[in-house]
Amino acid sequence: TPLDCDDALPGCKLTGVGSLLIKVIDINEEPTLYDETRYIEEHSEIDSLVGERLAPSDPDINDKISTEIVGGNSDKIFNLESCSGQITLAKNVLDFEERNTYVLDVRVSDRASLSMVGKITVEVLDINEKPSLSGAEFSVVENLPTGTVIGPVLNSDDIDFGHKSRLQFSITGG
Repeated sequence: TPLDCDDALPGCKLTGVGSLLIKVIDINEEPTLYDETRYIEEHSEIDSLVGERLAPSDPDINDKISTEIVGGNSDKIFNLESCSGQITLAKNVLDFEERNTYVLDVRVSDRASLSMVGKITVEVLDINEKPSLSGAEFSVVENLPTGTVIGPVLNSDDIDFGHKSRLQFSITGG
């Protein structure tokens, strides 16, 4: 029977030295794309950049990542450059007053086809558009007292939300 070092020889320590090779095998992990928001002004031109490039990541060193829009772009309003992750405008149709938010499903994939889908929200920024005024022609007799109403109220409109009630008018000539 083997002797227990502590029982046979008090204070005895048995030690040994040897080599051990541990090989860590890398497994492929999926890339990551966090939900993000990008901004673009309404009425932007085709090929305008929609905010900064997307920033997917992959824990695997030197893995090539590609991106593609897989949902939320049925009207093909946006393009996504697969390698750079830059979203651009494909159609000049952005109008804040019509629709001010788009949610794109973007898939990021690595060389081994591992992937995930992140949500990219595109918010359309409102720009101040000029109001419209329907002109009219009025005839008045001279020497009317100050404050006399001449003609009906002019038709005016401002498509920017909340601006119609703030329109101000002045006579600039004539």
